Amino acid sequence: MPVRVGVGGDLTASEPVRDALAELESLRNDRLEDAVRFDLVLDAMPDAVVLVDDRGVITRANAGAGRLAGLEASALVGRTLASLLGERAPATPMQLFERAPEGRFTFDAAVESAADRPPVPVSVSCCLLRDTSARVVGAVYVARDLSETRLLVSRLEQAEARWRLIAQLGDEAPPRLGLLEAADQQARLAQ
Repeated sequence: MPVRVGVGGDLTASEPVRDALAELESLRNDRLEDAVRFDLVLDAMPDAVVLVDDRGVITRANAGAGRLAGLEASALVGRTLASLLGERAPATPMQLFERAPEGRFTFDAAVESAADRPPVPVSVSCCLLRDTSARVVGAVYVARDLSETRLLVSRLEQAEARWRLIAQLGDEAPPRLGLLEAADQQARLAQ
């Protein structure tokens, strides 16, 4: 829509103004494309990813964060980070900066799920988000579910304990192994 200036003047009639308006429109379209790309990358990440503002309130969350919490990702928006990651998480990005002046920090936490299941152990990495003038405007947190890793470590420790016992038993191992396997079977059934 033309902008009229003065009597009968059309501001958009000048070529420099038309060029500036076209450049603004192009920049606007580029930003929209960037936002779409960002959303695609965020949702493609298997780990839980949340962005918080400078007060520690979740402003964006991906599907991985929703799965981890047992909620829709959109239900996490507006909640505090502490409500998702517990008190070990820095409540605000400035508390993150106080703990790690370089702006990066890693910690372990347990995510309380909305579903009827025990807390999920996670490893959390986070870093500050800054605007173009280097002012802290928020932080991004990435949480990786450690449930499967801990289960595998437990199984490896059990296997290692069995091999140590076999080594200690030496020649007596074959007859006594049958007894050990039966005891292991009973222990598994009891769980």
